[in-house]
Amino acid sequence: MRENLDSPERLARLRVENPQLADLIENTRRVTYQIGQLLAEYGRTEDTARKNQILQKLRPLLEKEFEMEIQRQHMEIQMMEKRLEQLKSALKRREENRQRLLQFRLENLLKGPREPFHPPGGPENGMEELPEASSRLEYH
Repeated sequence: MRENLDSPERLARLRVENPQLADLIENTRRVTYQIGQLLAEYGRTEDTARKNQILQKLRPLLEKEFEMEIQRQHMEIQMMEKRLEQLKSALKRREENRQRLLQFRLENLLKGPREPFHPPGGPENGMEELPEASSRLEYH
């Protein structure tokens, strides 16, 4: 299941990973709430002068909300680009360590029970901790 972009879980994680983006999301929520309040008041109001006052308050809030969303999208793109670079780097390290990874995998398969393959260093961080292949098996 895909995580809601503004879920409390994501916001808590962003507090650590990117506090600036977390603040921006919270501030955008506040502005969106203010817009909602003004719209509700606009709907309840019969007085034309009061409706115009509300519209005068709404316009700058809508501008602010729009700018905040643009800023948020730029920040999220930067995070995605950073993640993409990390994935490219991890893939490059895996390709460079192909023979060691294959040797490690073969040795694990020959040792015993078939457990799920979890390469050293984990799938996310590019195999920084590759073990030395034992000398008893050679894989070419």
